[in-house]
Amino acid sequence: RQLYYALGTPSVDDLKAMIRMNLIRNNEVTTEDINLAIKAFGPDVAGIKGRTTRNKPVPVIDNRIEIPDELLEVQRDVILSIDGITVNTLKFLTTISHDIQYRTAQYVANTTAEVFKTNLREVIGTYKKGGFVVTEIHADNEFRPTLDALSLEYEPPLVVNYATANEHVPRAERNNRTIKERVRTTYHRLPYTTLPRNMVKYMVLECTKKLNFFPNKNGVSKHY
Repeated sequence: RQLYYALGTPSVDDLKAMIRMNLIRNNEVTTEDINLAIKAFGPDVAGIKGRTTRNKPVPVIDNRIEIPDELLEVQRDVILSIDGITVNTLKFLTTISHDIQYRTAQYVANTTAEVFKTNLREVIGTYKKGGFVVTEIHADNEFRPTLDALSLEYEPPLVVNYATANEHVPRAERNNRTIKERVRTTYHRLPYTTLPRNMVKYMVLECTKKLNFFPNKNGVSKHY
């Protein structure tokens, strides 16, 4: 060991070569001594760690897909259908765009016009961030107090189409059915019979979000 460190921690093969070539004066260590030392003490960990080069890192791959500008331009104006659902007494506001088929679900703490307006502002802001403009909203008559006030906040004002009495918005109703199916499926896969309110809340939000992971078969494209 003294010889090893005195020579600047050479590799075992280099040390054996120096001994065989008699390059070290007054040396009593033989190559057999080195072999016995390796058997007794094992390989030199410090030497292995010091000489080991870093493995080639995994390259960072950006898997975002560039959407053609022509497709975006055609779908720039967005029409929304909105409705509400109740899951285990928890209320949610759901939306779906007519062509893009993008879905959202938001927890509603209480069903007041101000809460609905806040939720819809968030949805409209999400589309705006993606370069889209919500121009029209289809809804039931129960949303009239909310949408009449909200439409005037935008320039030009939002066009609001209300369903007739005793009728509903078909696209919004179908969206609610799809979300509820996914929520029930998720519930039956869980190993619990009773869920806390917070878990139910996020189960609805996550199921809706995951419906957007793949292109909708009735959407604007099979690939985007």
